[in-house]
Amino acid sequence: MGSLAEQGSVRFLGAPFDLADEASVVAALRARRPGDHFRYIVTPNVDHVVRLRRRADLVPAYEGAWISLCDSRPIRMLARLLGLHLPHLAGADLTARIFADMLEPGDGIAVVGADETVLDALRRDRPELVVTGHVPPMGFVDDPAAFAAAIDFAATSTARFLFLAVGSPQSERLAAAIAADPRASGTALCIGASLEFLTGHKTRAPRLVRGLGLEWLHRLATEPRRLWRRYVFGVWPLLALFAREVIARLGGRRRQWSARPRHAAPSAVVPAAMAAATPLTRPLVLHITGDYPDPLRAPTTVAVKRLVDELTSMDHVVFSLDRQIDPRKLHLRECPAPAGQRLFAFAHFGLPLGVGLRFWFWLVARRIRAVLEREGLRPDLVHSHRLAFDGLAGRSLARELAIPHFVSVRGETESKIIRFKPTYRPLLREIVATARRIYYVSAWYRPQIEALDPAVAGKARPLPNIVANARAVIPIVEPRAAFVAAANFDIWRKKGLDRLVKAFSEVAGDMPGVTLDVFGSGRPASVAYVESLIARHGLGDRVRLRGKVANADFLAELPGYQALLMPSRNETFGMVYAEALFAGVPILYSLRTGIDGYLDGLSVGIGVDPNDITAIGTAIVELHRRNAVYRAAIARAAPELYRRLNAATQIELYESEVAEALGGGLRPPSAASGDDETGLPSEGAEEPSGPLRLTGPAVQPAEAPPARRRLPDRQPTPSARPATTPRQDVA
Repeated sequence: MGSLAEQGSVRFLGAPFDLADEASVVAALRARRPGDHFRYIVTPNVDHVVRLRRRADLVPAYEGAWISLCDSRPIRMLARLLGLHLPHLAGADLTARIFADMLEPGDGIAVVGADETVLDALRRDRPELVVTGHVPPMGFVDDPAAFAAAIDFAATSTARFLFLAVGSPQSERLAAAIAADPRASGTALCIGASLEFLTGHKTRAPRLVRGLGLEWLHRLATEPRRLWRRYVFGVWPLLALFAREVIARLGGRRRQWSARPRHAAPSAVVPAAMAAATPLTRPLVLHITGDYPDPLRAPTTVAVKRLVDELTSMDHVVFSLDRQIDPRKLHLRECPAPAGQRLFAFAHFGLPLGVGLRFWFWLVARRIRAVLEREGLRPDLVHSHRLAFDGLAGRSLARELAIPHFVSVRGETESKIIRFKPTYRPLLREIVATARRIYYVSAWYRPQIEALDPAVAGKARPLPNIVANARAVIPIVEPRAAFVAAANFDIWRKKGLDRLVKAFSEVAGDMPGVTLDVFGSGRPASVAYVESLIARHGLGDRVRLRGKVANADFLAELPGYQALLMPSRNETFGMVYAEALFAGVPILYSLRTGIDGYLDGLSVGIGVDPNDITAIGTAIVELHRRNAVYRAAIARAAPELYRRLNAATQIELYESEVAEALGGGLRPPSAASGDDETGLPSEGAEEPSGPLRLTGPAVQPAEAPPARRRLPDRQPTPSARPATTPRQDVA
């Protein structure tokens, strides 16, 4: 909780709003005494902002308010879509807090507008208070005498709180006029029907309905004749106001949330949870990723986290993105992180099937920048970990902040956008062209990216996911008669469990006594389906579901299996493939997905068409019958596997590329590694025989790929990053 000035205020949809939370507002009100200089509070809702668009003469009444609170969940939701967090505090809730927590025996309250039945109810319920009232005639604001009488009643009152219950905009106009009278004191609230709710003369929506943001619907149902026109004819003007707000920001005419002159600019307040965090003084990398295991989301891959954790020579701020279509599930919260890191869990709005993708990620960029400025964080570089999603936000931020942009390519996500949204290809081509570095987490997707921009080859290299058991010497272990698979059962189709089980059932007779252990978990319905799949193929005694186990326990068991079987349909990288290889276990993997592209020239497994049941079955039998041959090949290939996939080489390359991007020069890789910047075999290096690839029942060695050319030497370029003045954006 901070002061009103610290928390700041903004203008949105043409109306002023304070960013103070309920606790701050209550604290400020509790400190107010009867004789204090007069101040008033307004609570704009949809009806108010639509009216302000038509009635510019009303704007000063809102601008002159001491506090302006958002009393509309639809407005709050629209603000969140633009990266602005507007605290919601209804006038009825604030009124209830005043009566419950602030008023003391002997305090006076004055009411303008409520009839005698409401006043009598207040006197009956709270006899310790001094209740006075004034009921002006209809249309009093246009009657000079009646308006003056209302002002005189309020200005001469000695009440601690004045409640203006004459509707909008009459209440706001009256409050502004009272403020101009030097006799006035105390605190006024423009409250609408709040006192009628408090005294039971009107029924407020149940708490559950209010929590769902549907109080407006309850009020429409209880007062249809009075409210239907307001709600029906207010929708389109509200959407028009929002469209103007979006266009203004897209066009760059409104680069910041404008601060209200009555409050000081908001300060960069660091959350209390991070008060003792290690200061970020080294080069700061901003990571935008939709695959990061923050504590507020469902379990996901640890690939990006492992990369960030290994990059200990620099500091990091991570925005973990999680698309949601339910506005109630949106959040942006800071989470605990290791020293030298800041982690923000960001559940943002976005429609399914990529509808409006560019717009939603523009909003993501806006909010990220607002948080950076609020927290006083100035990144030196931004790394977008998915080209077609995170890259949209990263491109915008890199351009605005004048910093280099690194982009990772994850074929699983990029392929969907490039295939099904061809209109996005020019934008993706621009992102690729302007990025300082391109990293192929999915080496198999390299041709598609080079088709977008052939010039990308000079600044691109593979960046494999980091696994915990990488080693340069892989011992040969005698396995038991069992295969292994690992999968999230909620995505069993993508992981190929249906084809794997069917293929295993077709060749099980050729491998007496050989079993298959499947590690993983999922929702009960998903687990039940996998169990039924196994039963349907008569494999109840040959296939076991081992459940979810810790990664360390899985790695400990892994060397004892004959092979890993994973014919996934669409896999970004598949860390379990690399884990299996470093455990000395041959792999069955899918061509043109997953780890394909990292194993060129190595006979460490069999690549198959993931849709070809016969090819999968043939590969299973091959891995069983020639298991010792494959395990010996893995042992021989261990140094090369380690060179391509170990963390130390990748981190050293990344650090040198960051230094080069920031004008610090490019450090060459360690001479001991013997590799070039691609992380794959250098030109002229001796290539082992190729891996087996299956596209049908026949098993044949694939041709070794052509050697990749060495990247040209790159001269360090001085940083062109200008100093920027922090803006007063708010998240």
